[in-house]
Amino acid sequence: PERWERAHARLLMVSVTPFGQSGPYRDHHKTSDLIHLALGGIMAICGYDPDEDGTYNTPPIAPQMWHAYHIASHYAFIGLLGALFHRNRTGAGQFIDISIHEACSANTEFSMPFYLYNEINVQRQMHRHAFPDVTLPVAHRAADGYYVCAGSIPTPPTLRQVARMMVDHGVAGPELLQRLSDDVFAASYEAREEVVEYTRQYVASHTAEEAYHTAQSYDLAWGTIRRPEDNLNDAQFRARGNIVELEHEELGHVKVPYTTAPWLSEKMPWQVNHRSPHLGEHNSDIYAGELGLDEPTLQSLREAGMI
Repeated sequence: PERWERAHARLLMVSVTPFGQSGPYRDHHKTSDLIHLALGGIMAICGYDPDEDGTYNTPPIAPQMWHAYHIASHYAFIGLLGALFHRNRTGAGQFIDISIHEACSANTEFSMPFYLYNEINVQRQMHRHAFPDVTLPVAHRAADGYYVCAGSIPTPPTLRQVARMMVDHGVAGPELLQRLSDDVFAASYEAREEVVEYTRQYVASHTAEEAYHTAQSYDLAWGTIRRPEDNLNDAQFRARGNIVELEHEELGHVKVPYTTAPWLSEKMPWQVNHRSPHLGEHNSDIYAGELGLDEPTLQSLREAGMI
């Protein structure tokens, strides 16, 4: 970087490496997304609730795939923007050294402040922020075995809206709304605990999709915890053309669903016109057509088991 900086004073450079360009781990290149989620502390605060005695019988889990790299990339973008603003003011370029490890460590939410300021360790909790105490659940099992994420019910207005839904559907009596009209009670843990229990009862007596759509009609942020394959029959995906069916002749002309673009565009529509290729189906097109290899060379590659 120093040589480039001397030659181009306004140049902005960003490096994203596992542990940065300095420190005792700088040469540790054998890492992965999972390793960084583990070392950075994120994995330790993701998982299921502890048992009643406070111990865990399940290991920590990782969030979505490539999460560590996404975090580091966002920090690289933020750092580059800061450097750009600095260059606009001073004319000076600079080198931004991003450590994936440090980026992950900076994204453990409340964990570090609780430990640094109060010497308290947080507990990982299913679908909730890691916190010193086990908080009220937000996911409830529905009558069909699926789970519904019913939100955290953080504010008195939302609490009242959930209570209104419970009263309308006969799970709670109208006196609940009367008691929640008291702002002090509506802001209490006791009120939240009571409404969460009514929510659990309601979800347990309905299918997940029924609970989800009913809650949405009350303007509540609930949702079914679906399996990925459940979305193949989702009306929203179908209506927006996100799922198309393409014929596979090798399966007896059976049509197989494919997902397409997650957006709609007037000027450049996403088109899926053919199935995914078979292994080696386009070898001739690529090796001969694109790379210019002749047939004897292709044959020798086949005989060697390389293609």
